[in-house]
Amino acid sequence: MRIIIFSGTTEGRELSSMLDIRGIDHLVCVATEYGNEMTQKSEYARIHVGRLDCDQMIAVMESEGIKAEDFIIDATHPYATDVTANIKMAADHMGARYVRVIRKESDVTSDHETYESIERCARALDKTKGNILLTTGSKELDTYCSNVSLNTKERTYVRVLPVIESLDICATEQISPKNIIAMQGPFSKEMNMAVMKQFDIRHLVTKESGSIGGFEQKLEAACELGVTCHVIRRPQKEDGKDIYDVYRLVTGSEYEAKRIITLAGCGMGSDKCLTHEVREAIKEADAVFGAKRIIDGISAGKKFDMYLAKDIIPVLESDRSIQKAVIVFSGDSGFYSGTKAMSAALKKWDSKADIRILPGISSVSYLSSLVGTSYDDGAIISIHGR
Repeated sequence: MRIIIFSGTTEGRELSSMLDIRGIDHLVCVATEYGNEMTQKSEYARIHVGRLDCDQMIAVMESEGIKAEDFIIDATHPYATDVTANIKMAADHMGARYVRVIRKESDVTSDHETYESIERCARALDKTKGNILLTTGSKELDTYCSNVSLNTKERTYVRVLPVIESLDICATEQISPKNIIAMQGPFSKEMNMAVMKQFDIRHLVTKESGSIGGFEQKLEAACELGVTCHVIRRPQKEDGKDIYDVYRLVTGSEYEAKRIITLAGCGMGSDKCLTHEVREAIKEADAVFGAKRIIDGISAGKKFDMYLAKDIIPVLESDRSIQKAVIVFSGDSGFYSGTKAMSAALKKWDSKADIRILPGISSVSYLSSLVGTSYDDGAIISIHGR
């Protein structure tokens, strides 16, 4: 059995990783070098980089020896309708099994303006006042710029990936450097709010990209700041499967994910006291849990204001997309810390989970550095809550 994944989303990368763990050989097709960098390489996952039309897709499938029993998996972006059409035609030509990976739609029900296309949204924005934050990506930038006035273009701030291709498109469309926000997500609600405040944004333009695409965090941030949301609807209602259903279809078995749960010490609670290792764990996490005063200063795609096992475990049980979680704690993770009880509760709940504890900079070592002495002969005790 041969498998080709046309990937352009988080789901495509995750499915590739799941197949890699199982030791199943597959080819991952990505359009850009950025997609290549984001995709995990291994002896089982081969990468093809470059944009493909239908004929080129057929050529790749022929070189892979694709037959009727093989799988062509379309995990491209929900808005990449032309690419999806080409993948379907190529799969039909080869007589292979075509499977569409669909992204769960968001449950957000806040008020917002909706449009069938970026063109209609752009024309509507011409009638508004105030700065605009455009988060639809660089691919839509030429269409947007050709449908707005010069005045609207000058008050538009574009958030794009920090890669040469995106910046070249901005230059071609004559976007002023001061209006370019080159950042890589995921973006938390707080990060979105910070950007909107920094550039005095009054209008947010976004695609209906679902939970994984950060749609909820954008709308929540805009709602809290009173920013008007302009949403480009998905092109069409698609039939397909989530990555776990696709995995079951391809392998004939359920995916038994080994959760990685990191219990991270944050020292005194300041982000300055986070170690690089803790920062990396947070960056790679699907969700971060912790007390509000701690997670408010952390940027993550999903954040939950909770720090007790009885609250966190039900969330992990219900949301299969959370395979890497970080639970942050203040204080020293090895000294009267909540990590001890949390670790025991998590192991009891899921004995297969990989529970890791990463320390932060403790208050004792921090105090020692400030007063310029050591604590070689210090007797360290705690009377807090005891």
